[in-house]
Amino acid sequence: AEAIRAGTKLESVAVLFRSGSNAARNQNAKYLVLTDTSNVVLGVSDAAEPTPVAETIMTVAYTFTEAPTIDGTSAYRIYLTAQENVAVGDTFNTANAVTARFLALQKAASSADFTFNTAASQYAPAMTFSLRVPRALNVNFTVGDSPLVEGTDYGVAPYPAAQWRNMTTENRGGDTGTITFSEALRDTTGSAITVTATARKLETQAGDSTVYPLFRDTLVDSGEAEDTVKVKISGIPYKLYDVYVYMAANAWDKNGSITLGDDTAHHYYVADGATETSVAETVTAWGDARPAAWGTPALGVNVLCLRNLSGDEMKLTTWRREPARGNIAAIQVVEVPTNGLTVWSATLSADGAVSTVTFTNPRGETKLLSELTEDDRVELTVTGAATLTLDAAAAPGQFALLGGGALTLAGAQTLTTAIEVNEGTTLAVTADAATLEGSTIKVASTAVLAPRATLSAQVTGAGSVTIEAGQTAALSNAANDFTGGTVVNGTLLWQGVAAYGTGTVAVNAGGIFDLNGLPCAQAVTLAGGKLKGAFDAATDTLPAEAFSVNFNQDQGKLGNSETGGLVPM
Repeated sequence: AEAIRAGTKLESVAVLFRSGSNAARNQNAKYLVLTDTSNVVLGVSDAAEPTPVAETIMTVAYTFTEAPTIDGTSAYRIYLTAQENVAVGDTFNTANAVTARFLALQKAASSADFTFNTAASQYAPAMTFSLRVPRALNVNFTVGDSPLVEGTDYGVAPYPAAQWRNMTTENRGGDTGTITFSEALRDTTGSAITVTATARKLETQAGDSTVYPLFRDTLVDSGEAEDTVKVKISGIPYKLYDVYVYMAANAWDKNGSITLGDDTAHHYYVADGATETSVAETVTAWGDARPAAWGTPALGVNVLCLRNLSGDEMKLTTWRREPARGNIAAIQVVEVPTNGLTVWSATLSADGAVSTVTFTNPRGETKLLSELTEDDRVELTVTGAATLTLDAAAAPGQFALLGGGALTLAGAQTLTTAIEVNEGTTLAVTADAATLEGSTIKVASTAVLAPRATLSAQVTGAGSVTIEAGQTAALSNAANDFTGGTVVNGTLLWQGVAAYGTGTVAVNAGGIFDLNGLPCAQAVTLAGGKLKGAFDAATDTLPAEAFSVNFNQDQGKLGNSETGGLVPM
């Protein structure tokens, strides 16, 4: 099972039930309880509603509104229960569990990771746990018996064969005309979702064992009566989801492009291996549909991913344009976990400053940022360099910055929430908008946080912090644990707190690490920059407090002014 890094919050646990004769009992597993080895309650999930579906496998996601932290304790236990009003700090009564069994979460002896320890657990093998396994509808179009092998995972988003639904039709079509067939299929939690497919025919390559099972049978176009393949999926119960489309165009060189809904002006394609791209009024071939590419599913080769879709109905069309053929072999609709929050989205595509942004939910309703609550998730896509001036206090449950652009937060109002700075994006916070106290800012590995004042919010994640040239800024939260390091191109004003995570603090040319007259135990690398205030002006000696300075290429300087100092030999 997936490992958990000590110090992280447990936001969601998914339980895989093999229902069978236990279907009715599984319906009572409404809450997931996390305890220590003495059964003291550390966290209780929100209520779930397992659906008793006999003789099937289903996944139930248990999410935590108040996520417990895996904080370094040597072991944990996980119970399932129907009991309401279980409180953190109570001693859990195991008699109220669905069974007296529990799952052990054990810390590895040689690392900070926690893993599910089946040897120390008391759960039957038919019940499997994993982290943040989202709900999904997995559809494999097939001409007959399923080519999927029991116990084997399939797909770019891997799910076991028992969680794939095989869809077929007696009328497999021919050289002309079209076929249409529809079926209500169950997702991994037992929810019924209707799939309707229209194509020329359902082709098979069942005799070729070198073809990956999901590609062996394929819906294809005709080029005559119908030059598209269409799939409509209705009754999608997820607020936000990704769609993976598996394509193998038989003897043709390329897979055709994809359009969504009734919008035929924008075609999604993968020309260079990126997961998704949109262009206007251009039908562009993507991927490689030749037999050599049928062995393994891969994004940009034979799988296209459409991310962060919403709405209870999704329609997609693949197009035939030589040398590309419209075809669909399989589809996955995979939930993007939002912890039960309503998703509100907006896009800033132009440079410049704005004070109000209108956000839209999947139902088409609109609200301003200040009107959203802890039950809402905000997703702001920024593709340019925009400044958002907060003209009113805002406190949504989550605030996610997407799109690869740069957003500057300004204004004297507050934004108190869990903030995500996603891949490739930059979030700058000005002096008058540094009122993020109480927020947690998670910075992705290729993202950057750029404070322009003292920032008291907690900073986490694998990304980095940059003090920009001409700016004076600092971090002040001792709980910061980001790992991407700090780059100082301006002035970092030391606050006497080790708030710079586990990465390197690198002071580049033109940058200054100002000790601000305070003791410092922070390791600093001078890569052409300067360390200000290192000497006691009265005695001309170094202070007694321990700190470490690394010099890069003999370019660093120690001194009690911005211009003077001790230059290493």
